[in-house]
Amino acid sequence: MQRFPDLNFVSVESGIGWMPYLLAYLDWQFANSSSKVLTMTPTEYFKRQIYGCFWFEDKTAKLAIDALGPDNFLYESDFPHPTSMTPGPATVAVTPREYIAQTLGDLPEDVLSKILHDNAARIYNLDPLS
Repeated sequence: MQRFPDLNFVSVESGIGWMPYLLAYLDWQFANSSSKVLTMTPTEYFKRQIYGCFWFEDKTAKLAIDALGPDNFLYESDFPHPTSMTPGPATVAVTPREYIAQTLGDLPEDVLSKILHDNAARIYNLDPLS
């Protein structure tokens, strides 16, 4: 990431609840290391180049968003995989619209917009909604 600052990494199908802990750990290790090869903290690299996706987390997703901000997270439905947000007779999943309303509905509109659209549009250089 240091050598290729414009290269983005997206962690898909792994959730985001674990990311604040990992970054706190890595930042601690970085601060307590005598080797200073990196010029920024792991959290600074993360915020510049790494993105995480989530689809069924509720409390842990909101904790990650609160801890790290909304700019590095994307909501995914994971369709058509068996663990996707696709309701059916063999799943407890609700529709993505229901999930967003139940789990993330109290987030500000601009935060939801980033997670549901804007971040992906920015990362993948997609045209804005018309």
